[in-house]
Amino acid sequence: MRHIAFLILNLAVFIATPAHFSFAQAYFEVGFKGSPDKFVIKLVKEDQIAHARMILRKEPTAKTHILGTIVKSRAIYNARWGFYLEPTSIGFFENITAICDASPQYIENNLVSIGSDILPKSLWCPLSSQLSREVLIRHL
Repeated sequence: MRHIAFLILNLAVFIATPAHFSFAQAYFEVGFKGSPDKFVIKLVKEDQIAHARMILRKEPTAKTHILGTIVKSRAIYNARWGFYLEPTSIGFFENITAICDASPQYIENNLVSIGSDILPKSLWCPLSSQLSREVLIRHL
């Protein structure tokens, strides 16, 4: 009986504290000034999702460009490219001094060298990036 009471108490605590368990995710298409290339990012942090939506509503903010860590693998939501950005690493910036600017096509063409000779630590911060829209991704 004491064991059942303990389980019920733990379940009540779990249900009462949903902020500890976030299942938020949203996908955004990123365009690049002067290029037809499109790239999709997955955001999993509620504050980043809110910031991205604020950018799309054209609300005042200086941080409008994306940055994040490249993962050399395909993502179902970004199938055109052989890489994606690690969702937990994605952020927004206004100006940056790091040498991490490149087009998605340049990264794709040089994927084997990303993280070593090109874009050390796999950090990508495309200066021409701009969110173009939120996209709906349906998972099977």
